[in-house]
Amino acid sequence: MIVIGTSPGREEWANDCAKSLDRPYLIVSSYGYELGKIKWIYDNTNIDRFVFLQDSVVITDPTIFDRVKETSGSICFHHEARHMSCYLGVYERKILDKIKIPVIMTKQEAVENESQWINNYLNAVDDIKCFDTDGYFGNIEFRHGRENLIYTNHFLIKYRGDWGQKPITGEDPIIL
Repeated sequence: MIVIGTSPGREEWANDCAKSLDRPYLIVSSYGYELGKIKWIYDNTNIDRFVFLQDSVVITDPTIFDRVKETSGSICFHHEARHMSCYLGVYERKILDKIKIPVIMTKQEAVENESQWINNYLNAVDDIKCFDTDGYFGNIEFRHGRENLIYTNHFLIKYRGDWGQKPITGEDPIIL
């Protein structure tokens, strides 16, 4: 199953992501940042294994999903500082069963858990496969009302709206 995580008011982003897919998907639109969507899937479905995509991802080579089908276990789609950067990848229920999925209330917590929680997930995995072997940061592109740092690999484009251009505090609103 492919899951697109989005939030109310981000329909343009979710539509771009959905249009890039050539197979069935589920859109989860709620608050709580990425972990809110992952937790929703865990709590409200019995899906054993799913691809998680942020709405700001466009798939450029949909054969990646054929590779996912042929590959068991958890899979990293975006390796920047660590596996599963931006929460992008394939998650397994049996691993989620082993760790707590926190409730995220702020962008600061979402950013912190991109390291902390992902590390917990990766520590619970026996083996992680990484499909991102050629990723790189490119230009800055204005899209859907904001400047985005472009991250590209051989099967996706990730439009990053926050890449550390200003310090994150618990009070600063940051557009995803």
